[in-house]
Amino acid sequence: MAQSDNENIRVWKERAAIDYVPPFMNLWLCLNAWMNNESEDELVERDKLNNLKNNPSSLLERFRELMSSEGINATLFRSYFAELHRALINAHIPYHKYRDNIVRFDCCLIDQQTSPRTFESILVRQEEITANAPSESNEIEQVEIELDDDWCLERNTERLFKAYIEIVYQIRCNLFHGDLVPDIENHRVIRLLYLMLFMIMEDIG
Repeated sequence: MAQSDNENIRVWKERAAIDYVPPFMNLWLCLNAWMNNESEDELVERDKLNNLKNNPSSLLERFRELMSSEGINATLFRSYFAELHRALINAHIPYHKYRDNIVRFDCCLIDQQTSPRTFESILVRQEEITANAPSESNEIEQVEIELDDDWCLERNTERLFKAYIEIVYQIRCNLFHGDLVPDIENHRVIRLLYLMLFMIMEDIG
């Protein structure tokens, strides 16, 4: 094969690669507009985000559905969570205003209103998992999502939702303020956050 053919292949492959930063930021703007509709006008963005994290909403219900139901979309969504776990470990992204803390599943800002800020884990060790147990409604709960050989996600979907939404916001802040290096590891995180958020917001608009 001629060298020019190899160059042709390389160029077309590079053009085929998707840069997920613009779609992710566009989706954030969509989420922000949705939060504006759901909140009082005078609230700042952080307060609107806290409202989303701490109150019932259609987004939380959609998240619960994707975390616990059967079907291709739900299975895919949960697989994205496992990928995100590994991507965050490799990316090493600090929290925007708390640079000593790294955005990972074992360092989640569940409640931003605590003082001092408390960073919590949403992980459960594999050896600590028991068999499926009935919930208070006598329904079998979704088992924890296996992330790797050592860790799973806890089964509290409200805490998982808060952790995920905060991660989305932290990546948004790092991008907006130019603090995120556009390397492969960080792009993997952005790609997964975008794919998951798009599924959560499927019924909006």
